[in-house]
Amino acid sequence: MFATLASPFIGTTHVYASTLEQKRAEARRIAAQIEANGNRIEILDEQYNGAVLRIAQLTKNIKDAKWRLGLAQDHASGLRKQVRARAAALYMGARSG
Repeated sequence: MFATLASPFIGTTHVYASTLEQKRAEARRIAAQIEANGNRIEILDEQYNGAVLRIAQLTKNIKDAKWRLGLAQDHASGLRKQVRARAAALYMGARSG
């Protein structure tokens, strides 16, 4: 009589154990993926921070270059004025001489 009552449950322990082991293996795979993704995020975060710092440095370099360009343009403008004045003086001197 006991065998008749227990027969539906014989072998189910093995099925549950197999399913449990499959779930544990799946959990290990997912945990490994999470860890790998965490490592990738750290690497990408470092690359991003490096890029932000590089952009800041390049922006500063551009600002400095624009400032130096302004100085050079002012200097060139002053030189042009001197050349014009000198050319005018030479022309006027040539006319009177």
